[in-house]
Amino acid sequence: MRWTEFRAHIRHLSTEDLERVRQAFELGKDAHSSQKRKSGEPYFTHPIAVAHLLADMGADSDTIIAALLHDSIEDTHLTLEMIDKEFDGSVTELVDGVTKLDEADLKDRPTLEQETESVRKIFTFMKQDVRIMIIKLADRLHNMQTVDYLGEERSKEWAQETLDLHVKIADRFSMSEFRDELEALCLQAVDPELYSELLKMLRKNEKASEKIIKELREALKEKQPNINKVVEIKHEHKSWGRLETQMETEGAAATGVTAATAVFVCKEIQECYQILGALHQSWNREKLSFEDFINAPMINGYRALHTTIILHNGTRVRCKIRTEKMDEYSRKGITTMCFDSEAAGILDYLPWTDRIATLSEDTADRSAQFWESLQSDILGDTIIVYGPNDRSVALPKGATALDGVFYLFGKKALNVKSIKVDGSEVDFSVPLNEVSAIQVDFEDKPKLDRDWLQYLKTGFAVAELRTALAQQSDRQKVSIGKNLLQNALDEHRKGFIEEFNQEVFLNALQALGYTSIKEAYIAIADGHMEPDEVFDAVFKPKNNAKETSSSIHKIRYTHPLDDHETLNKLMVVYPRFNKFFRKFTIQHKPQLNLGIIDLKAQLTPEQMKKFVSDLESAGALTVTVLSSSPILRSLLGICLIFMLWGLDPVVAKHIMLSHSVSPINMTLVRYLSLTCLSAIFLIVQRRRGAFPQTPIPIKNPSLWISVLLLVVVALSTYTALLTTPATHYTIPMTAAGLVTITMVNKSKRFLFFITWLLLIVGTVFLITESPSWPITGMFFTFLAVISFTAFSIVSEHYKRREQVGARSMQYFFVLSILCFIVSLPLAPYSTLFELKPHVLTEMVLFSIIFVGTPYYLYYLFLTQREMDFVFRYSFLIIPATILGQVLLKQSVNWPVVLFAGTIVILGAILPLVFATKKKTD
Repeated sequence: MRWTEFRAHIRHLSTEDLERVRQAFELGKDAHSSQKRKSGEPYFTHPIAVAHLLADMGADSDTIIAALLHDSIEDTHLTLEMIDKEFDGSVTELVDGVTKLDEADLKDRPTLEQETESVRKIFTFMKQDVRIMIIKLADRLHNMQTVDYLGEERSKEWAQETLDLHVKIADRFSMSEFRDELEALCLQAVDPELYSELLKMLRKNEKASEKIIKELREALKEKQPNINKVVEIKHEHKSWGRLETQMETEGAAATGVTAATAVFVCKEIQECYQILGALHQSWNREKLSFEDFINAPMINGYRALHTTIILHNGTRVRCKIRTEKMDEYSRKGITTMCFDSEAAGILDYLPWTDRIATLSEDTADRSAQFWESLQSDILGDTIIVYGPNDRSVALPKGATALDGVFYLFGKKALNVKSIKVDGSEVDFSVPLNEVSAIQVDFEDKPKLDRDWLQYLKTGFAVAELRTALAQQSDRQKVSIGKNLLQNALDEHRKGFIEEFNQEVFLNALQALGYTSIKEAYIAIADGHMEPDEVFDAVFKPKNNAKETSSSIHKIRYTHPLDDHETLNKLMVVYPRFNKFFRKFTIQHKPQLNLGIIDLKAQLTPEQMKKFVSDLESAGALTVTVLSSSPILRSLLGICLIFMLWGLDPVVAKHIMLSHSVSPINMTLVRYLSLTCLSAIFLIVQRRRGAFPQTPIPIKNPSLWISVLLLVVVALSTYTALLTTPATHYTIPMTAAGLVTITMVNKSKRFLFFITWLLLIVGTVFLITESPSWPITGMFFTFLAVISFTAFSIVSEHYKRREQVGARSMQYFFVLSILCFIVSLPLAPYSTLFELKPHVLTEMVLFSIIFVGTPYYLYYLFLTQREMDFVFRYSFLIIPATILGQVLLKQSVNWPVVLFAGTIVILGAILPLVFATKKKTD
């Protein structure tokens, strides 16, 4: 297009402005002279087309000049400084606003994404001058008009991006004509078949509407002659989304779906209400269809009265009543006022723009979070809720009661004590519905509670809470952040933060955009990062198949029987996951007004997280999840541990008596075998790519005391077994283990005393009813019991002091090798070299199978389960010992053993019974 042709489209400009535009035209033409578009046309045809679109909207000269030069900074030698010298006014700011960020702008900022940050820039600049966004929309419209030249795949991507962003922005600006044209182009690229069907529906509606509009005119002329004189009635096309809804419900009388949309245009606002009254007098109306957007404008500034009337033949007609000015705004939106003197107050029409700065600041280092907040808070579907004094506010759909308080009261929401919705007190996390009424009871002082983040679904409310959390001192935030991260590690049984190589930790954090661990702790504390994000970055490398594999989970949740709204929401959730369900049962508890749902589903971790989130959002109560297979494996492994420990004294006694092996020989072979075995386990663990760990500290006296006690346990155990039945050793040792665990877990004092009582009864009975039990055997048995109890307490103190959790395998190795070193002074008194090879083989296999394997499994389970969970099943030791004695035909006083064993078994089962009862309660 030549200048003379383009000039014809900007006749509304003054002579002076025409000359400025001509200079921009020539400047842009020269700058882009060597460039071509994908279509083969000169590149400058695109800026001209964009400027043409804006000129047709009535754009001012600065806007048109900026449109002609909008790609010049990215694609030519021109700079902002050069443009600023050439043109006065706001041209430079407009061009800068629509210029994309390049990679250099985001250097060394891994959490920022170029396209999203360019969008952020436009929204930020838009607060200063809304024309920037209008230029960008016109730019995208022309690109979509020529999108076919990009190829099918790229065209679809471009169209989908436009649907996700630009179409929604046009809607937020109430530019319905522009929006519908842009959306039509996108639908043609994304789903041509759907577009064709919708186009047929559009034409069908037009024909039907002509008849309906004619009927309305004639009826009003007859029934309401005065009204008919001041009103213009016309048909309005439905949006593409409304057309799709109509197509899906065609043939059914669905609420909110009408056959036609009639627009009534008048001069004055009072006439709008007169027309509304006339319509309601002349026809029945659909219940709940009236909406007053004059007194409470839509989020995009749109104003009108809406109602749905039902004609005598049952046809539903959506009626929109507007003044001429409202009607123009409904079609052209803010372009009716952003190019003239009214532009200064344009954002008063768009209250949603006030939240952009808050959202942008809160997500300054997070492109993904900004995009998510943009889609939900700014461009997503909305609901209207009411606060005190009939104040209304538009919230993103899915917002919770606490979100509503933040939207209504801003920072005062930090003082919230309780919330009522429609007169009933509710949890902060309860989702709000259209026209919900909110009442709030406030505390005198603000309450900073990071847990509130889980109740918030909107970016604006999250940003307000994060800002408040950030006001705490760095020292407080570091402490809070570290504790929260440690809680995440505890939840996954990964040990302590201090156990891991800090450099690897830091590398993972740098990938998240943080330069130090302290900075990450602060980000966790003020809510800008979740502990699980750090955990995933450190322990779950991308493309890890284990993290994407599915497993069977048991899920249980409840819901109120009389809450039909929650039931309806849950019914929406089920179809999304129904294909993953393996079993689904429902129990009704009328006396509790609860429905209890138990189901099994095969889900990946991400699917499970989404399912639980959807259930909770729908209103499900007490959602609990258990993974079926890991628990079963745990129980089988724990049973194996105690079975092997139960057989340990039986097999040891058999080897010593059959081959005349001394306790010293057994002790030396035991710790040499354990050292080799634990070294192999440690090497395998590290070759599997286990997270680098800090070394176990060996200077702590508690470690050496533990080692000495463990050597005493081995020597006294083997000495005792020379003259003591295995069951006489196992029974007090089992009770001692229970005493130890109750001492470590002091919250269970009742079990502590019961276990001690059972130990005393069982021991006294064994002593009084076993006259043949040699005093030496009894002495060394209880020396072993006391030494083992002391070892358990001292070693647990050491592990807690040095924060040994994830390093349990390393601890097992260190303990084994130190025990071997400490026991070496016994070597001169051993007779190992005199033993036959097959005897040594039996001793090594015994040490590996009955000592090393259960200890390895024990420390492995301690990284997955609590200690008291493992020891709940310690009662299996005694039956295993009895079974071993029967199989090896070792003599034993069965009445005494069975009675004493039963007493201690009861003590061992008590923790399991109480744990199960507590879980059931």
